[in-house]
Amino acid sequence: MARPRQGESVIVVALFLGRLNGVQKVPVEHLPLEIKQELVGSIAVLHVFGRLTIGEPSEQLHECLAGVKANGRKCIIVDLNAVPQIDSSGISALVRISIALNRNGGALRLVCKPGRCHDALTVTRLVEAIPTFDTEAAALRSFETLPLYFCFCPLCESRSDPPLEDRTAAWWQVQTCTHCDSRFYVTAEFSSQPQAVLQSLKIFPYGKGAQEEFVELTAGPPISLHVVGRLDLFTLGALRDALRTVPAPRKALIDLARITETTAAGRDALIAFVANCEAKDKFVICLEGLPSSRSAIFSVDSRFVQPSKKAALASLGPVTNTSPWLVRIERLV
Repeated sequence: MARPRQGESVIVVALFLGRLNGVQKVPVEHLPLEIKQELVGSIAVLHVFGRLTIGEPSEQLHECLAGVKANGRKCIIVDLNAVPQIDSSGISALVRISIALNRNGGALRLVCKPGRCHDALTVTRLVEAIPTFDTEAAALRSFETLPLYFCFCPLCESRSDPPLEDRTAAWWQVQTCTHCDSRFYVTAEFSSQPQAVLQSLKIFPYGKGAQEEFVELTAGPPISLHVVGRLDLFTLGALRDALRTVPAPRKALIDLARITETTAAGRDALIAFVANCEAKDKFVICLEGLPSSRSAIFSVDSRFVQPSKKAALASLGPVTNTSPWLVRIERLV
């Protein structure tokens, strides 16, 4: 018996002597998955051939997509017109790379004409999450209408929404991080190299479901950090994260005028944090505007706590030489 050529499927039929009482199912070895890559401008196009199912095929696709992304490609098209079957494992591989691209300012498009594969994408509602087209030409055209720039969260570096669609706009709409839910305002500058200057940053220590309590940084000079709501260890974590985004040398006024409650533990943790940062940063706690019923707990002997904004600014020292508070932006295509 001649050996099959490479790439051919192999069907093994067992013949038995005697009477056959039925039809025996014969195992079939499917063709291996094949992925061909090409570049159309800056857009990577992957043509997939074969069944995209659990096991090696899905992992092969995921590794290929991850490799394309690692090479700096932000816009990817996956052509599934030659895929006769896709299961949840193959769909998962597409979802994972789509999320990764979106967080980094990229986009995924699918090409899949009506048929069994398209039915699977429709039933799982993937066509609602990832734009899907009948032809490669239509998928390529969809990138022409994408926004100019995406902004990235100063906290976690994930992509934020909405993007900038008008180069002449000075202020972007309020940005919301797609990963950590922080919110921030930026101004855009396009005179030489595109850049965005952070004007304010708001973090929600108790999650986006408790938006009445937050930590907010506002541009200066000096940069000010406002604590709204409870002052506790959760708030302190958000406070640390917010101050970490301030460019060195870090100087900021911590305004407690709108705290609603605190504890001795919360107070001590905040003062200890400010004291520990003194070697390279300068932060001062300001109590101006805080009712006496709440400020009494801060009646401690600490040079890091000041009763008025004037005294806090004097303690903070010169703040005119601070570096620009920049946020990363990138053009999609």
